Amino acid sequence: MKRKIVVYGHGDRRPGLGFPTDQDFEQWIKEDIFTKNRGRYHYTIGKDADVIVLSRHGLAIGHFEIEDKEKPDQKDYEDYPDVKFVYVVGSSALYGNPVRLSDLGIKNIHFGKVITEAEFNEIKKAAGEVQEYQQ
Repeated sequence: MKRKIVVYGHGDRRPGLGFPTDQDFEQWIKEDIFTKNRGRYHYTIGKDADVIVLSRHGLAIGHFEIEDKEKPDQKDYEDYPDVKFVYVVGSSALYGNPVRLSDLGIKNIHFGKVITEAEFNEIKKAAGEVQEYQQ
């Protein structure tokens, strides 16, 4: 089965809605997606995806393995008013070394960039250690 892999950027720095610091973003990938967001990844673009590579400032920081895509519920709108789609996250991964996507020829990620399995493997290889987390 061919997986659909999408890279999404995360530049929103608004306190309470986005990620003011890189540490906030990493904490969200490791734990908060499950503890604070109920395993529900809120996004404004709704491409079908099996894997979502999470980037910030052009660097791949980690990824989510996606179980499903749903319409937002009331709590989703309370958590992130701009939400258009919700991805149900099965597991998350944080990369030991952030990976500069442009070094791998991956550009134009602002609206969700579909990449190949080979490109995804190159990202994970360049990342070194990949620490995985589950709910």
